Amino acid sequence: NFPAQFVAEGIDQTRGWFYTLMVLSTALFDKPAFLNNIVNGIILTEDGQKMSKSRGNVINPDEVVDRIGADALRVYVMFMGPFDNVMPWSEASLNGAARFLSRVWKEVSRLAKTISEMPEEDKELKLLMQRTIKKVTESTEQFKFNTAISSLMEFLNVLETKKTVGRDILEPFVLLLSPYAPHVAEELWQLMGHGESLMYYQWPQYDEQILMGASVKIPVQVNGKVRGELVLQPEAEQENVEKEARELPNVSRYLEGAQVKKVIYVPGKMINFVVGG
Repeated sequence: NFPAQFVAEGIDQTRGWFYTLMVLSTALFDKPAFLNNIVNGIILTEDGQKMSKSRGNVINPDEVVDRIGADALRVYVMFMGPFDNVMPWSEASLNGAARFLSRVWKEVSRLAKTISEMPEEDKELKLLMQRTIKKVTESTEQFKFNTAISSLMEFLNVLETKKTVGRDILEPFVLLLSPYAPHVAEELWQLMGHGESLMYYQWPQYDEQILMGASVKIPVQVNGKVRGELVLQPEAEQENVEKEARELPNVSRYLEGAQVKKVIYVPGKMINFVVGG
């Protein structure tokens, strides 16, 4: 006998299976088999309507794959926005994903011809690689696929300015790309001289000491007056910076009981809470 709230009329199949498994595992093992349930969002048509077979407005993925390739479709869907959001389909953005992969192919295959076996001497590029590894790793683990791909795009912009790079730069980039564009990444991996699939290679690891050495101090302000200071990485996301700032004792004292009307964040520079009342 399941609790009444789990048998609500009209419950969708996804939630139905989730609740059923949760109740069964709790009954049998005294604890749930998993702690949360992440459900992907809905993709709408370009004019904002819900896709359905009855309306005849669904996108056939086979046709898209035939047109631009499986990897481009995969990158586009994961780059559309947050995993659980409702998002409209966009042919322009779809083509943008295909162009991104074309640029990746062009640049990595170019650099692979002159790839250096020596560690990269460009300190700024090495630091950017460390930041990219950390960002893509954490974003992927948190289902923030769009921000992971955005980091790869930013790194590609820098790669396009280089005449040659070390293997310690190019290989991690391709490995980071592989969950999002596995076919393209596999081909590029072979172009770099590997006979074995990249699936057998370890995921890139970042060096926290290197990143800590590149951290910056930013002032935390309340209504323009400095009330604290944070040490963080220049590209830290506002959500994380705001959370840490609120936890500073002297900042929380000024925010307690006040209404935060606006939060102004300049990456790597400052964060300011505008309060009133």
